[in-house]
Amino acid sequence: MNYSCFSSADSFFLCGTNGYGVLSSTDDGATWTNISNGPSSTTQCFHNNGKLVYCGTYSEGVFRSTDYGKTWTAKNTGIANKKIYAITIIGSYLLAGGGGGLYRSTDSANTWTVAGSGLPSADVQSLAVISTKVVASVKNNGLYVSADSGATWVQSSTGGPYDIYTYGHLLVKGTKIFAAVPPNIFVSTDNGVSWTPDSVGLPLIQTTILALWSNGDKIFIGAFGYGCYFSNDNGAGWALMNDGLTNLNVRTFAQRGTNILCGTDSSVWSRPVADFVTSVNSNTNQIPSKHVLKQNFPNPFNPTTQIRFEIPVSGLVTLKIFDVLGREVATLVNERKSPGTYDVEWNASTMPSGVYFYRLQAGKYAETKKLLLLK
Repeated sequence: MNYSCFSSADSFFLCGTNGYGVLSSTDDGATWTNISNGPSSTTQCFHNNGKLVYCGTYSEGVFRSTDYGKTWTAKNTGIANKKIYAITIIGSYLLAGGGGGLYRSTDSANTWTVAGSGLPSADVQSLAVISTKVVASVKNNGLYVSADSGATWVQSSTGGPYDIYTYGHLLVKGTKIFAAVPPNIFVSTDNGVSWTPDSVGLPLIQTTILALWSNGDKIFIGAFGYGCYFSNDNGAGWALMNDGLTNLNVRTFAQRGTNILCGTDSSVWSRPVADFVTSVNSNTNQIPSKHVLKQNFPNPFNPTTQIRFEIPVSGLVTLKIFDVLGREVATLVNERKSPGTYDVEWNASTMPSGVYFYRLQAGKYAETKKLLLLK
């Protein structure tokens, strides 16, 4: 089963699926129950507004729940095309974007009217609200901004990506808007008017980005065939976190308790928040002449240490931590890297004191060094 989107709040946890409706969990995803009165087609998105939960589907339009997702009612009066990709709220307006463009409601989805003057005739696939403006990504047409709650729109005209992607996921984080456009993340600091690349070295090729999500100071990317990447520094450096995943089509993220959960094309997976501590950054534009693995610093350390390595050619690079019995306890890097010098942080706050080993593998090159954790 494909798990397409999550809706997470303290009192409920919902999961949308590809063709199997909506599931609910009361134990942070350990077990799931199908909601029989909800949508039966593919679930595209959720939007929470207190007790009200809205659901956009691939062919059944909009559903609304007034009891945290326990029961659902279709709300499609005025909606002609029932393919809904995105739902959001700005002021007194509920917005729904999809295959029929943009719809607005002022009565909690009971009735809808067509909106979006200035938008091209194409799928509205993502919506984000920042300050008093709404930003929309339109399939193969780029990014548009509305200053009047979705009534009229103008295209972002400075530096932004336009027709080079199929899905343009949007994320609001503080005063910034992020737009996922492989192989980069674009960022806007002026409410969507202008955009600049913000992720030099994002380790993705031209592939579909399925999810863009933030948790605290981190940004997460789910990519088709590439799994889960995350950044601790607003996209300047990225780390791959796929250990344990058997399906690398990651479509959605959520936090429940102390775990990060991701939905894939086969299962829902969880991993402790504390595991997402690696930061990988290239710190020089000079190409090294040979492979080098530096001694970590500080050493001994508690609980974090930096490991620097240099690679002269592009290729798959892995950097792993092992205990004295040879058991792998952490994977810090597992991705293709361009030539350069990289710093990687290991946070061993969950590990006991003792001797550990870190091993760098890059092509035929391999080297192992010792490090000491003292608490």
